[in-house]
Amino acid sequence: MYNSLTENRFKEILLIATLIGIIIFSGCTCLKERLKGFLAISTRELEQGRAEAIVKIVDYDFKDCYQKIERILADIGSYVYSKKSDLIAVYISQVDTTPAGIFFKEIDTNRTQLEIVSPAKDTKEYLAQEIFSALQK
Repeated sequence: MYNSLTENRFKEILLIATLIGIIIFSGCTCLKERLKGFLAISTRELEQGRAEAIVKIVDYDFKDCYQKIERILADIGSYVYSKKSDLIAVYISQVDTTPAGIFFKEIDTNRTQLEIVSPAKDTKEYLAQEIFSALQK
């Protein structure tokens, strides 16, 4: 009797864990974005703010530009919380968790368009100033 109760309990727990796993790891973008939002690592707000981005085309190829921006962000103490092929999402510092992002778009072999976005105007302007001045050195 004890073994059958233990076995049934184990099956129930396994079923619940499987269902939770399916929900979390399913292709449902809605659930994934909610989880990311809860964990404060979503990039959706940045993607939606691209219309108000500070935009500049720089004279670097895409790969070099991406790598230079990574170094600049490290130098100014920003915390990178997400990287995609066309985006680096950061918090301005370990203390200031205002989200900001740099979107990259290859214009041609030697030029890349940068879009600096943040829901906070002063954060966006600060980040743009730091990045653009460092790229001119």
